[in-house]
Amino acid sequence: MFSIFDLSNLDNVPLQGIIALINDSDKKVYLTQGSNIPVLLGKIISEIKQGIHTHQELCDDYKKLKAMVIETQTDITHRYLHMSYWYDYFEANGYKLYTKKNHLSYKVSKGLVHVGRSSTKLVVEVYLVNSRCEKTVVGVFETIQQADEFIETYYTQDNKYKLPILANNKLTMAHYLSKTSRRSEATDAVTMDR
Repeated sequence: MFSIFDLSNLDNVPLQGIIALINDSDKKVYLTQGSNIPVLLGKIISEIKQGIHTHQELCDDYKKLKAMVIETQTDITHRYLHMSYWYDYFEANGYKLYTKKNHLSYKVSKGLVHVGRSSTKLVVEVYLVNSRCEKTVVGVFETIQQADEFIETYYTQDNKYKLPILANNKLTMAHYLSKTSRRSEATDAVTMDR
């Protein structure tokens, strides 16, 4: 599940994701995320070694820390959504946080959208909106009733889930597959231009 990386060698660390600096002996953890983990870790480690990091406890515990990339997530919206899960995960396993826990808050919404650019067919998208007004689609349905049932099952007020739960139906899968193929085509176009 986890990947452990030596703090002294950042060459093999994935570029984007969520990282944890873990002090197993005192059961403490520092969580952060970024789109350039080697640079972020380098900055944090430098500040800790110099004793100037904003969390002085990290500076005091430097020799006890190990770095773990706990998720290699490229989508910034998903990284923010997943941070809440990891806070809860470590707390449930008896760890104290070096940082104040940032509770995730998002609103579940739904809306009608056209299937294709020139299509007249409408589908219902269920999406999460975070505090920065970023939208993450978690389900695509043929009817409003299907969308409402999905929301009722996975996103009620007493919902125990902290991570986005994606619908496992054909329309949702097609949405994510088309999104992936558009990214791939854009990457190919950029590569071919070079």
